[in-house]
Formats: sequence, structure tokens, C-alpha cells
Amino acid sequence: MGKHKLTLKTEEDSNPRDKYITWTDEVTRFMLEWYIDLRKDKPATFKFKNQHHLHCADALNGKFTLGVTQTQVDRHNRQCKEKWGWVRRAMANSGNGLDRTTFTFTLSESEKQRLNVSS
Repeated sequence: MGKHKLTLKTEEDSNPRDKYITWTDEVTRFMLEWYIDLRKDKPATFKFKNQHHLHCADALNGKFTLGVTQTQVDRHNRQCKEKWGWVRRAMANSGNGLDRTTFTFTLSESEKQRLNVSS
């Protein structure tokens, strides 16, 4: 049997997640536009990888001096995709809509009742 080396982790090493930052609407919009611009020239089979998130983090840090990391950008991008997946499914139901002036959703009465019953 081999000998195992005992390594002590510092507080920075033991935390698997990066420090929480607040994403403003302007920063989120810039990030999503950056991903859209990157995606435009790529084939349909293109997948975002860590290197793309790192380049996006560099662009965000250069423009806004946030100090975000690749994992923070990846996590925020996944969160945006998840939220807009909910929006897309809700918009597919008839009677639901989007008010483009205030960027709010209008749900049909039947949808509101269904959501209230399940709570």
C-alpha cells in the first residue's frame, strides 16, 4: 500500500464556490450579447466550453472591472438559460404574453389559477 500524503487546505482552497457577486442588468446584457456574437459564426453543433467562459470573463473584467471568474460567468449563463427556458414554456401556452415596454409577463387567468392551486 502506498503512503498517503496529508495536505492541509487553506480557507481559499476549501471553498468550492467563488465569491458571490451581484450581476447588474447592464453586465448581464453585455454578457448575453457577447455569447450571441460568439455563437453567430459557429455551426449548429457548437458547444460553449470553459475557454469561452474564460474569454467572456476577460471581456467583462476589461469593460466593467468586476473581477469575475470563468466559473461565475458559466454559472450566471446557465442561470439565465434556465430562467428563459421557463419563460419560453410559459409563452408557449395560449393567453400568456410579454409586455415589451415594461418587460413583464401577463399570464392568463387559467394559468394563474393553476399556479395558485399547486402552491
